[in-house]
Amino acid sequence: MKLPILLLSLLVFVITGFGPINAKIYTWTDEEGNKHYSNTPDHKDAKEVEVSEPNTLTIPKRSPYPPLKQSTNKKKAEKLSVSISSPSDQETIWDPEGRFTLSFSTNIKKKFKATAELDGSKHDYDSGATSLELITTPGEHKVRVTLLDNKGKVIATSDTLTFYMRHPGNSAPKPFF
Repeated sequence: MKLPILLLSLLVFVITGFGPINAKIYTWTDEEGNKHYSNTPDHKDAKEVEVSEPNTLTIPKRSPYPPLKQSTNKKKAEKLSVSISSPSDQETIWDPEGRFTLSFSTNIKKKFKATAELDGSKHDYDSGATSLELITTPGEHKVRVTLLDNKGKVIATSDTLTFYMRHPGNSAPKPFF
């Protein structure tokens, strides 16, 4: 119920041009030398602050993993698949200990061994398991899942996903006012 209201509010702000992007910021210094900020000029000495446009840089995404060789048997390659169901691509996870669950789904019915690669480090799943509890540090992380047959041959590999780990209290955004 909250999501539609949030989306509607965001749409109204974008269409009408109101909101933090076009908000004016005022500042003044009190008698004790404390600097104050506000979005309303409610003090006699309040002066509008000029806010410059932020500098932005778009960095193209590049996987740290080499591309896998494609199977020559297209029918077999299309049937066998694995995809990561949690975390989702570009998701931010907030956990004080850096814990998260890496889960996957597959259409493969025969026995397989699953291996997760987290930032190039391999972690094995228990036999038959489709989720794995991991711990990592704050920051950006790359993850993918590979399924192997009983001879150790790769039978399916998921796409590489990026997620972000944050620790509440250490990395939480601070309120503006």
